Amino acid sequence: MDSTSQTHPVEPTPTLRCAARCQDCSVRSIEDLTDAIRTPAGRARFREAMQAYSAGANRAATILLWTSVMQDLTDKLRVLADAGDGAATSAIAVVDAARVSQDVRAMQNFENGLLDRARGEFEFLTAREAEELRRLGDDRNLCAHPSFQSDSDDPFEISAEQVRAYARTVVEAVLSQPPIVGKALVERFIADTKSGSWPDEDLADFLRTRYFDRARSGVMRNIIEVAVKAAIRPPDGDNQVAGRCVAATKAATEINADLVLAVLGSVLTKWRDHMSDTDLLRAVGAIGPYKSTWEQLGSENVARVRTLLGSAAVETLIEERAFASGPPADAALAATYANAVARLSDEQLEIMVRKPYPQAQWVPRVLDVVRAVGSWRGGERAMRMVLQVSDGLSLDDVSVVAAEFLKNDQIHRAGDVPQLMENLITQTIRLPGARDLWNATLDAYAGGQDPPLEDDDWYSYSEARAALHR
Repeated sequence: MDSTSQTHPVEPTPTLRCAARCQDCSVRSIEDLTDAIRTPAGRARFREAMQAYSAGANRAATILLWTSVMQDLTDKLRVLADAGDGAATSAIAVVDAARVSQDVRAMQNFENGLLDRARGEFEFLTAREAEELRRLGDDRNLCAHPSFQSDSDDPFEISAEQVRAYARTVVEAVLSQPPIVGKALVERFIADTKSGSWPDEDLADFLRTRYFDRARSGVMRNIIEVAVKAAIRPPDGDNQVAGRCVAATKAATEINADLVLAVLGSVLTKWRDHMSDTDLLRAVGAIGPYKSTWEQLGSENVARVRTLLGSAAVETLIEERAFASGPPADAALAATYANAVARLSDEQLEIMVRKPYPQAQWVPRVLDVVRAVGSWRGGERAMRMVLQVSDGLSLDDVSVVAAEFLKNDQIHRAGDVPQLMENLITQTIRLPGARDLWNATLDAYAGGQDPPLEDDDWYSYSEARAALHR
């Protein structure tokens, strides 16, 4: 830390301007720290401490930093009490009673136990942060009560470097943190998965702003663990909650993929020897696309899953949401999974393509339906399914649909197909080469009509052609 003091000597001004981050010690500047504080009162107390520090009064700065910690943690408890938290309400009742009666000893007892309660009962602090703040408290006592030292000891001095380190800890661990406890965030997540306000879009942003931006890594881990477990073993068998937890786990990988994989490893290590058939099928749909899932579950469970995918009734696979996330990230399982998809009946497939599952997995089976069209109603149904999976189509897939459209009048003369074709072109025109393919297809279709169709004829596909030029 000596290099820091040489690079950034203490300035005798209240603002103490430093670099945005000291390169030698990675200490954030006083201005950056002040800007990170959430409340005006917290910023005012911190500025007072830094004014003492910039004037060289390190002992006074240490005392004021400790005061900031105690006051901010108490303020957080008051916010929780106002929100109805029972433990916080009891704690604040003690504080208020002591203030009214001027009971100094009661206030001292409250402050003496506040760090432990903030760490254990309310989860405001991590173990490391609580320990660092406890050292600040010890130094504060030496600064405030020099008579506690032995006469043989040298007078207590605290360095500017140590004050800067304490200032960073105070802001990052306490003053910049919101007044919400880890347990409350986890409980909020559980409640949200059961509520009518759970969003189906922009889920990563929702998770980030509602939970993760307010949480420490330990709380984030707990939320992801709840999601993983509920995706496999949904509470009360609630498939809606399970689906939301699958989506939340996937969205969380956009925020912190390493943490999600670490949680998967932790959960599956504990569950590996106790997975039921239902658990394994649920795991396929919940966390199957992660390679680490199958590494953690081990070869014995991979073999069990392969058997289940091959032998379980399709109705069971659907009921246990085995198809919810697409093919598993294991080559042998992926092949068996594809065979399971192929066993879907046309009626089951028609239902599955409407679900918010990965669309590409249905494409081969949908193309089979298109090739087998033998009636106008079947043509309409096939084209509706193609439209449902349009985001999963490749150019080769579009070529198959186009070829079947041309040669099968049970498709191109089906009542709803002109409108469906217009929508399909709109959805697939983004594919490189798709515009030329559809142009050629519609030209060939028009050229094959004898007599030629007028543009206002329903089966002229004029609206579909117009979609190519929008």
